Amino acid sequence: MHRRFWSTLLALLLMLGAAAAPEGLFDWSTAKAVTRDIRHAELTLKEPRPLKIHALKVDCRNPYLQFVTTGRAEGWGEVMPDCKKFRIRTRRQRTLDFVAEMRKKGI
Repeated sequence: MHRRFWSTLLALLLMLGAAAAPEGLFDWSTAKAVTRDIRHAELTLKEPRPLKIHALKVDCRNPYLQFVTTGRAEGWGEVMPDCKKFRIRTRRQRTLDFVAEMRKKGI
């Protein structure tokens, strides 16, 4: 159960970090070890808007690692109502709600 929680959280953070973090700005030498195979780093940006980014570096050779994501959102591919330059690709969901949903499913 503990590994599943971290796997779920990892998938979310990887997606968010990949979408927002400029490459090469994380100092992995100061990253904290979450587990033997996972390290956590933080970055704060002011541009293009204030962002606090949490990134994980994962040893993907771990055989127990699995990635889980939210499903497609209703209206997939349509223009986002609150940001016209982007299209709907995935269902927006709070991390806490996502983890609770995955736990109910036994993932």
